[in-house]
Amino acid sequence: MSDTDSSDKPVINPHLLRGYSVRGLADRDLPDEVVARIGYAAGVYFFRLHKQAVVVGRDARLSSPRISATLISALLRAGMRVVDVGLVPTPVHNFATDLHDPAAGIMVTASHNPPEYNGLKLRRERTLDAQELREIINLAARSASPLAPLPRADALLTRTDVVQTYLEHVRRYGDVRRPLKVVLDGGDGTNGPLVAPLLRALGCQVIELHCFPDGHFPHRDPDPTAPGAMDALAAVVRREAAEIGLAFDGDGDRLLVVDEQGTRILGDQIMMLLARDVLRQQPGAPIVFEALCTRALHDDVIAHGGVPIVTPTGYAYVHAAVLDNAAALGGELSGHLFFNLPGFRFDDAILGALRLLSILSRDTAPLSEMMRALPAYRSSPPLRIACSDSAKKEVVTRVRDHFARAWPLDELDGVRIDFGDGWGTVRASNTQPALVLRFEARSDARLTEITELVMRQVEHAMQECEVG
Repeated sequence: MSDTDSSDKPVINPHLLRGYSVRGLADRDLPDEVVARIGYAAGVYFFRLHKQAVVVGRDARLSSPRISATLISALLRAGMRVVDVGLVPTPVHNFATDLHDPAAGIMVTASHNPPEYNGLKLRRERTLDAQELREIINLAARSASPLAPLPRADALLTRTDVVQTYLEHVRRYGDVRRPLKVVLDGGDGTNGPLVAPLLRALGCQVIELHCFPDGHFPHRDPDPTAPGAMDALAAVVRREAAEIGLAFDGDGDRLLVVDEQGTRILGDQIMMLLARDVLRQQPGAPIVFEALCTRALHDDVIAHGGVPIVTPTGYAYVHAAVLDNAAALGGELSGHLFFNLPGFRFDDAILGALRLLSILSRDTAPLSEMMRALPAYRSSPPLRIACSDSAKKEVVTRVRDHFARAWPLDELDGVRIDFGDGWGTVRASNTQPALVLRFEARSDARLTEITELVMRQVEHAMQECEVG
């Protein structure tokens, strides 16, 4: 079959490319014909790179079985050997891909997006970047339809369960020295059925919340950073007098936490605890984090003998910097955590939970007291404002041009305005039609002033772009 047959090509939405993944509305943007073309193109791409197999996994979304089956058929049609690991968290899929090295990996997931979305995360030794994804999409747009079945394709397909192997390996990094009472919020995603028995095996008392996979995500937003998403977790922690609450996103690669009082702990605060622990074992190690993180993390890494490395927002950027700098730890405000350990070179929220519980178990102080001992500025949580894909970058540009007249700017990721005693960041989301904002200052009053100042300009720029 020709690679360039132009007949009956479905339209591939250009907005499917979301920085470092393919993501869109499952029914509208990822019908079988589009998934088949992308899968076939990915197979051709990986074959040219001498990958011997593609490991495929999927999350709990209602559309994931359909998309996974179509994807696997297309990869087989391209002549690739396929290892299907089934319904698994993204960290388990990454673990399985490394087990089958030299292999590539495709995870069917839309991560933290709403239930009606789905997507594909593609990787080799690291996550494919935007240029590599664009090459695959361009090939898909001009390739022949791969929907016809391939004779004897089943000989190239292996179905395997790697969950127990993963759990045996990850458990080695859990050193929980005293019984902890933990509330576990699986978020209706894939982590609950794995993490609950794992923590019990380590001696924890586990109270399960939303731990059965359900692609409708009926109990909360699959994004644990969404407003109100962690309210139920906080309430159960307080009611049950638990020591900590753990929350995961839809595909299980992000970790968020509440302390024993039900107070939410942001990803950069978790990073601070983990970085201190890592630097005790590896003095002078590089620690990687995104530009949205608090300045306190940067300063604390230096104070404890580490080397801070700042990247643009996006797990692919953090991951690349972790690998390129042989960093001991990497992370994002959103809860992605990288430990760069054998078998665990990608982001892994399950491993992150074990490391955090190990730290907590070595101290008799409650988590809230441990957090109060950390340096802190007054920071807002990340704020998301709906803004169309066609306008969001122009809004950032207009905000930049306005503040450039009077204040120093950092354009590593969107625009960060340095007010001397605080800062404000405005950036275009990589994965959604939205702007992401965050603010920080040395006092509550100044934080309010900076927030209002930047927000006014963002709203003005959006009106000029006829957004909102």
